[in-house]
Amino acid sequence: MRTLAALLLLTTLRIGAAALAQSAESADCSLAGSVVNSVTDAPIVRARVSLKSSAGDSHVLLTDVQGNWSLGYIACGPVTITATRPGYLALPKDKAPMSIALAKDKPVRDVKVRLDPQAVITGRVVDELRDPIPHARVAVLESRVVNGLRKFEYRDGMDTNDAGEYRIPGLAAGRYVVCAKADKREDAPPYAEQCSLGSPEDGPASAMAIRTGYNGVVDFQLAPITLRSVRGVVSGVPQGANLELNLQSRQVGYGTNVNDDGTFDVSNIPPGSYTLSAVAFFENGPLQRSSAVVPVQLSDQDIEGLRVHLEPLVNVTGTVRVVSTIGTAIGNPQYVATLSSAWGDLMTLPELRDIQGVWDEKKTTFVLPNVLPGSHRFAFAAPAPFYVKRVIVGGRETSGHEVTIEPGAPHIEVELSDDGGVVEGDVFDGDAPAEAWLLLHRNGETYWSGRANAEGHFKVECVPPGDYVAYAWNDNATVEYANPAWMQLNAKGVAFTIQPSETTRIKLTRQIAQPD
Repeated sequence: MRTLAALLLLTTLRIGAAALAQSAESADCSLAGSVVNSVTDAPIVRARVSLKSSAGDSHVLLTDVQGNWSLGYIACGPVTITATRPGYLALPKDKAPMSIALAKDKPVRDVKVRLDPQAVITGRVVDELRDPIPHARVAVLESRVVNGLRKFEYRDGMDTNDAGEYRIPGLAAGRYVVCAKADKREDAPPYAEQCSLGSPEDGPASAMAIRTGYNGVVDFQLAPITLRSVRGVVSGVPQGANLELNLQSRQVGYGTNVNDDGTFDVSNIPPGSYTLSAVAFFENGPLQRSSAVVPVQLSDQDIEGLRVHLEPLVNVTGTVRVVSTIGTAIGNPQYVATLSSAWGDLMTLPELRDIQGVWDEKKTTFVLPNVLPGSHRFAFAAPAPFYVKRVIVGGRETSGHEVTIEPGAPHIEVELSDDGGVVEGDVFDGDAPAEAWLLLHRNGETYWSGRANAEGHFKVECVPPGDYVAYAWNDNATVEYANPAWMQLNAKGVAFTIQPSETTRIKLTRQIAQPD
């Protein structure tokens, strides 16, 4: 028995020694580097450096007074490295951390991590007598390209302190508009919202260009204003229906009751741009809704006699017709039909969001329920090798994807075909193949976007016959591809024609998308 126990102990010791030897061998790598300011290249002291090895080990250390750091006895293989320091920007969510491949007996000594210093905006908000306005809201809106159009999105904000002061840190380089708005105080009149250089509604020209590490002052002196009213009458309300009315600006909404005779009065409203929406609905029984959306521009006078007529929501029916040039059949079609309202940014009404088609069992007919009459964008996805050849609404063929839904019993006909062609080609940066973001335009609108691979090659199938222009960029973050004026000034493309069931080959030069 003692002999067996001794053998087991000896085996355990040998296994343990082997494991320790293997662990020591796998941890036989080292690396060192520095953390520096990306603008000045100056060393960053006490930066927090985090390393994670392929074995799952994590290490955290601080840089010294020269901004240097080093680590030995780390597992060989890939290691990810990140660094942080108050006053500097963290790694963006869409950017991968630095990765280094470590090999035994090959120490790495020159890893340089660059941190972008944050931009900071400070200032004061005062009234017409230059007295501070506490609790005023200061908002920062960033100019960004979203779906090919430049728009302003809320980035950050804070309230002023008792001295009317504010400080907004943590901003990256970009274009911004800073706006200050104060609620009405008991001892003072209401104040107009004020923005730096101009309003976001003025477009990109109103934005401030902020560089990396910028420290600037933006002060506001708010002027008193006279609040106004919007008065009118709502018609077309179904008998017995409930009615909701809302006046919405970029920042705030104002609701009000509607009298029995349909009249309404939205009072104490600052001048500005608004959208008035009204919806009538029944709490019980079948879903029946009527809606209206009206733009409102309130200036230095009250608006009187505004007429708002509700239109009943309609169910848009549709049919799909498949025309195959080679006899291709769709066994189990996976179609997607969608209507998006031109008022889609106004999310207070559910009928202004994307509406998905509901299909019958055979996938030959569909219904788009509860659609507000007006301008919409129709999108239809079909399985390869089919594409949408034409869309007919109310007996009239539409150009592009814009459709007008009229009251009554609207109907959409979709015709699919499989005689599409292929566009294939390569992207170059000088004489070298280059990975790129690609865009195909048809009739001035985006037909397709995608990427060329690392060798610069791309291939797009099932392309409807017609004339196109192809573009290639290194990145699409600042490409205003849905803005015709911007495209005319900044985009250089290659025109080509797709013939039915044929392949067209093109060559593109990659453009560099300039940062905002």
